[in-house]
Amino acid sequence: MAQARKRSASDIEAVVRTDRFDLAALREIAGDKIFARGSAYQADGRVEIMTIGEARVVARVAGTEIYRCELTGRGKSFSGDCTCQAFADRGFCKHLTAVALTVNNLGPGELGQASNRLGKIRDHLRAKGIDRLVEMVIGLAERDPKLLEELQLLAALDTADDATLSAQLKKAITDATRVRGYIEYRDMRDWARQIDGALDRISVLLEGGRALLVLALLDHFFARMDEALTKVDDSDGGGGACYARACEIHHAACEQAKPDPIGLARVLFAREVNSDWEFFFGASEIPMLTSSVRWGSPNIAGWQPKRGKR
Repeated sequence: MAQARKRSASDIEAVVRTDRFDLAALREIAGDKIFARGSAYQADGRVEIMTIGEARVVARVAGTEIYRCELTGRGKSFSGDCTCQAFADRGFCKHLTAVALTVNNLGPGELGQASNRLGKIRDHLRAKGIDRLVEMVIGLAERDPKLLEELQLLAALDTADDATLSAQLKKAITDATRVRGYIEYRDMRDWARQIDGALDRISVLLEGGRALLVLALLDHFFARMDEALTKVDDSDGGGGACYARACEIHHAACEQAKPDPIGLARVLFAREVNSDWEFFFGASEIPMLTSSVRWGSPNIAGWQPKRGKR
């Protein structure tokens, strides 16, 4: 099989020139004040480009702390994501603006360096060999509790039975959805990230063919979230987005496990009428309760969940 040719600096420059972010569009989406602040960040050299490709740029920006920024698209059509609170509150921020302006001003040599940065790391890691990599990852996990938890779960998937995994993941769901007192708007993003992490772990089970376990865990998740959402300021919809994502995972698990349609309808109907939220609105409207029901029908498990009641 022929190997892909490595891109030269001129190749990379051509790609980025076609991917340049239109200044008028950038100013419009950011607004004059944010654009000016982003320009100052770019001029101060606060942006470090991590990787750059056809239509995606990942960078780190030094502000009050180090923020991860990602831009996708090109020209007049692009979007972004930033880990700063301003992005969570208002959308396109000065950090994303600074990244776009930095990309627009990179020279050929800088473009090649940015494009090859992660490639050099990959080459270095490949040369280490499996045993050295294992020790490196274990060393990182010893210092990072979240990474250690993820690795423990992945290892358990190979050997643990459903009862063991259920106990581990129910605890993860309980911990992630716990609300002490009341969660204010400014703290919601961190709370939603913890919940997304728990959902990441649950979704991994689908890859291992454990859809029935996923459905059981989501029963626990939905019960916890129904209560938790009454104790948070979810004005930006972050908590609701986690709930909606869980519904999508539930849909995928139903398609894989194919539970009894009548039993599933009863469960969905109970959630629809008993929950204070509308994520399961219309979920139980099944056209025919037989084994010939088309899995994936929007009337079974592929509903479009509405945002919860306020």
